[in-house]
Amino acid sequence: MAGRVNDANSTAVRAGLALAIQHVALSLVFDVPGMAWLFFAFSPLALPLDFIYIRLSRLLPVALAHFVMDLQLVVQLALMTQ
Repeated sequence: MAGRVNDANSTAVRAGLALAIQHVALSLVFDVPGMAWLFFAFSPLALPLDFIYIRLSRLLPVALAHFVMDLQLVVQLALMTQ
């Protein structure tokens, strides 16, 4: 049992780091400090979402959380450009 928990934790950490690295490309410019900032900005979010997925074994709650965060970004950008 303990081995399975450790495997799940290491899997969640690896997946969270991969998700954070994926979001580094959002800068669209090769700016190393900006890319590092994006990596560290997304890491605190990616890790809990991965643990939620490991715990529930369902992708829908994680996808809904990601959708709500993306929607918030769209609304914020729309308000800022008015």
